Amino acid sequence: MNERMFSGKGKKSVEVEGVSFPDYSIDRKSSILVPKPASKAEILRKESNPESDRAFQSEKVMVATKLVERCEAGEVFPFPGLRPDQYEIMKKEWEEEPEYSQDIDALISRFQNEGMKVVSSEHRASGNVFLLPASSNDLMSDSLLPRLVSVDAIVDDSLLELVVMENLHYLQK
Repeated sequence: MNERMFSGKGKKSVEVEGVSFPDYSIDRKSSILVPKPASKAEILRKESNPESDRAFQSEKVMVATKLVERCEAGEVFPFPGLRPDQYEIMKKEWEEEPEYSQDIDALISRFQNEGMKVVSSEHRASGNVFLLPASSNDLMSDSLLPRLVSVDAIVDDSLLELVVMENLHYLQK
């Protein structure tokens, strides 16, 4: 784990670049944020706060938009690798049904050789983004969701923030 990015060993919250996530901890095996068990009162409190949900989504859209704009201007990021748990899932899917899924080893090789870019969905204002090998525009065949990559080797702070936000959004569903 990159200690410059994350802190929280023995603490009650995780901090990412100065932003505290008190209800999450870092799973050391998969390098993702995982929710801490919550009481019923905490769950009800969170569910009844639509303003914080809107603020979180607004922040995510802003971060995603800036990254997409940087990539449209030609910036390419080094590929940090997939989370090990996701690699295993994707590898198994490809072995079982190669005609319906990506050859994940070939895709990873492309990401490692070309670097990656962040692209938006058709509806940019949604904040939905994908990662593609730098030379690709094929969202159907070559894309990865940001939450699938490992946070350990991300060198760009904005990209790290996006990946963490994507993980938080996915975990809250």
